Amino acid sequence: MSAIKVKFRNNPQQYAYFCDELVSVGDAVVVDSPKDGYVIVIVSEIDADYIKATKSIVCVVDDKKYKLNKVIDKRKKEIIKKLETEASKASKMAMYEHLSSSSPELKALLNELKSL
Repeated sequence: MSAIKVKFRNNPQQYAYFCDELVSVGDAVVVDSPKDGYVIVIVSEIDADYIKATKSIVCVVDDKKYKLNKVIDKRKKEIIKKLETEASKASKMAMYEHLSSSSPELKALLNELKSL
């Protein structure tokens, strides 16, 4: 079993835990803290022979699906915003077309707008 060092939020000190999972620096893991119970911490160092470890991690946080959903949600919002912008433009243009059909002056203005 190897050991890792982790950092708790708002605490620069590193603490050692045994870890039999494949983790990388920056991964989130759950540990059983004497003060706060189960806490999510960030792996700050991989150290296979770290002698100060006395407890094991509880588990590795698998947030891949969560992160993927965030990316998907962000992209959906971008697409909707673009579609709404284009729909608004199309709606306005349709309104201008309708108005210009009843007035030569508006027809001329619309043609000028399109040429710009």
